Amino acid sequence: MSQSDQNETLLVLLTQEGDVAAFEELLRRLYGPLRQYMTRLVGESDADDVLQDAAIRIYKNIRFLREPAVFKAWAFRIATRIALTYLKREQALAAIGERS
Repeated sequence: MSQSDQNETLLVLLTQEGDVAAFEELLRRLYGPLRQYMTRLVGESDADDVLQDAAIRIYKNIRFLREPAVFKAWAFRIATRIALTYLKREQALAAIGERS
């Protein structure tokens, strides 16, 4: 395990114990790659909204993460689910708008 991975694991453990500063550091490290990914999925204009929802969900559920070493993949899965739900909702709204 690399030093960076060990640091991330420690930050996850600290976050699970309630350390908000550790969570902020996790988000800072994850923001760039996650924002690029969200931009590809939902577009530039909606990426930040999806990221905000993802950050909230990650924070609320990090205590349930049993393997801190998989944090990054776990966080991306959460963000992906939120993005897909967002896209489905947008498609449904567009379909309703076409019927009107």
